[in-house]
Amino acid sequence: MNTKKQPTYDEKLKALKKSIEHWEENAEDPKNANTNSSACACCGLVTDEEEFIRCKEGCPIYEKTGNELCHGTPYINIPWNSKEWTKEMMLAEVVFLKNLYIEMLENPPSKEAEEKEEEWEDITDECKTNVEVFTDGTIHVDIQMSDGFYLYTGELEKCLHVPYEFKVEDDRILRRQTK
Repeated sequence: MNTKKQPTYDEKLKALKKSIEHWEENAEDPKNANTNSSACACCGLVTDEEEFIRCKEGCPIYEKTGNELCHGTPYINIPWNSKEWTKEMMLAEVVFLKNLYIEMLENPPSKEAEEKEEEWEDITDECKTNVEVFTDGTIHVDIQMSDGFYLYTGELEKCLHVPYEFKVEDDRILRRQTK
């Protein structure tokens, strides 16, 4: 179950800065670079308790490209074989990350957007729910509302076909709109 809180604008900037530093280090010694997601501060923003990376909103790279696993960035062009890695490959990712960092600095979220991002709407009374607890401890909650049927399988899980995130808190079903 993913209960990790959505990162703030400042946390995203800090992760981008760490990622830039990391890729600059990779460029200094490309043959021994660490290109694993475990070394990426941006991936760390969206890694759940089971160490599964959930490329989604919260990762500034995903928010920029709309793609999972850094598709749409120079990273995806780096071959798996480290013998082929070059300084130029590493620096291409640095340039991408620095441009994204500058873009974020120049376009901070408005106060209203930050407040709206945190707003959760209590929809308990609008829902018909069916809760199942399985022997492995997973919880499945079917939520049926007037505007359709959604399957929810854990706190803060994003339903892929609806623009909402859901969570259960004190026996209440809460929903907030995603970007």
